[in-house]
Amino acid sequence: MLALGLGAGLLAAASIAAVADCCAAPFPEPVDLGHGVHVFLGARAEASPANGGHVANQAFIVAPAGVIVIDTGLSAAFARHMLRAIRARTDKPVAVVVSLS
Repeated sequence: MLALGLGAGLLAAASIAAVADCCAAPFPEPVDLGHGVHVFLGARAEASPANGGHVANQAFIVAPAGVIVIDTGLSAAFARHMLRAIRARTDKPVAVVVSLS
């Protein structure tokens, strides 16, 4: 019984590690299109662990009243990456989030 419990625990740990690896893929830095517009270009491929599932485009616009986010991506890891990129460019608050999913 102990061996079964230990085996299930190892399987759960391996599953958690696989999910973490999936979402730890390097995400692209935003491309500055000018006038406060920044775009994250998704991979031109099927979603995979190598691209972290980042296959769509997302954007943000630094506007006078705050930041407008256009699509936050498919994972919490990408959303954190996007927020770090926004914070590296402005301290304005996120004013609007447009969800495309």
